[in-house]
Amino acid sequence: YQALEAEKDRLEQRVLERTADLARARTSVESILESSSDAILMVSPDGTIHRSNYALNALYAPKGGISTPLSFYDMVQEEEHFAIQMTMQRVLQNRQPERVEVTGLRADGSSFNAQVSISALNHLETTATQGLVIIIRDVSDQKRAEAEVRLTRDQLRAFIDFSRSGIVLTDSDN
Repeated sequence: YQALEAEKDRLEQRVLERTADLARARTSVESILESSSDAILMVSPDGTIHRSNYALNALYAPKGGISTPLSFYDMVQEEEHFAIQMTMQRVLQNRQPERVEVTGLRADGSSFNAQVSISALNHLETTATQGLVIIIRDVSDQKRAEAEVRLTRDQLRAFIDFSRSGIVLTDSDN
C-alpha cells in the first residue's frame, strides 16, 4: 500500500509541475500576442470573432472606448466581402496561409489600407481545423509613402522629358 501511495504522490507532483509549466507557457504566448501592434483575431469560418488581442481595439476604435466588432466582415468594405470569403475558404481547404490587401473599416466609418494574413487554426492533436487566425496590419502610412515616391518620380520624369536644356545625371556614390 505504501508503494501505491508513494507513486500517487509522485504522479500528483508531476501533474502540479506540468500544470505550472503550461500556465507559464500560456502566459508567455498571451504576452507575445498582446504586445503585437498588429490586430490578431481567432475567427470561425463565418467570420465571427471569438478572441482578439488589444491591438484590435486600437485599430478598430482608435479614438478611445472599447468597441470590438462581432465579425471580421464588420472591418472590411462590403464590396470586398465575397473576395475575403473565397480567400477564407481556400485557406481552410488548402491549409495554406494567404495575404490580401483590403480597405479596412473602423467603428467610426473611416477607412484604412490593411494587409490581412489569413491562416487555418488547426487543433494540435488532430488534423481538424478549429477556425482561422487573421492578422490585420494598418499599412496606410506605407501606402502614402509609396504614393509620394511615385509622384516625385513622375514629376522628375516629366521635368526631364520636357526640359529644353540638357540634363546630366551623375551618380554621387562613384
